[in-house]
Amino acid sequence: MPTTPRNSLQYPAASDPVAQGADAMRKLAVGVENMVQSGSVVMTIATGGVSQSQAVAFPVPFLSPPAVVATYQAGQALTTTSVSASSPTTTGFNLNCIRNSSGTQTVMWVAVGQIATVT
Repeated sequence: MPTTPRNSLQYPAASDPVAQGADAMRKLAVGVENMVQSGSVVMTIATGGVSQSQAVAFPVPFLSPPAVVATYQAGQALTTTSVSASSPTTTGFNLNCIRNSSGTQTVMWVAVGQIATVT
């Protein structure tokens, strides 16, 4: 079965039997689906102006540390918020949040990277 050179995702060849092609398509679909993972975390900020960190685990491990982007959910009046993702590994990353006041803050994240070959 050949592979694509860019992401090493297997795909069926035209000569593959239908039964093997179905399994190859399942593996490809699962692989592509897990290359982009996302979620949200509600962080509790105990003290305004003090950075809070929280560990986040990926639902499916990556083959190598992915690129992670984080943003906050706006809508809370008179609150200045800054968020970031740091220290990504194959299994998770740290989510960092600082606000000018105490309270809860919903933070969304997206991770993009290569996953191990699906078996």
